[in-house]
Amino acid sequence: MARDRQRAKQRKARRAQQHPGPAPSQPYRADMCPLLSSLLPLAGTSGILGVSLSGAGPAVLVIVEGETEIAAASQAILGAMENLCAPSLLICRFEEAGANQSLRPE
Repeated sequence: MARDRQRAKQRKARRAQQHPGPAPSQPYRADMCPLLSSLLPLAGTSGILGVSLSGAGPAVLVIVEGETEIAAASQAILGAMENLCAPSLLICRFEEAGANQSLRPE
């Protein structure tokens, strides 16, 4: 139940951030990563919550709603890049609980 509410909040936040085309901070960086313009339209489809240039690039970060959407999102990404190049898809997961140990010496 709490997890469903959290996902609904995440979807709402991502929709509020979505723009038609690259987000305001991304247009000047799109030349560094030509794949970005092919992937941005996937936001809001196939379980994909958002697409963004990751850091300084050229990696693209795609946030997917959950485990069950990974296959559909992967297929959408591969389809969008079919005539461009073969991407490396790295699946990372968010930890719900966060860190629970301190790395600082005591």
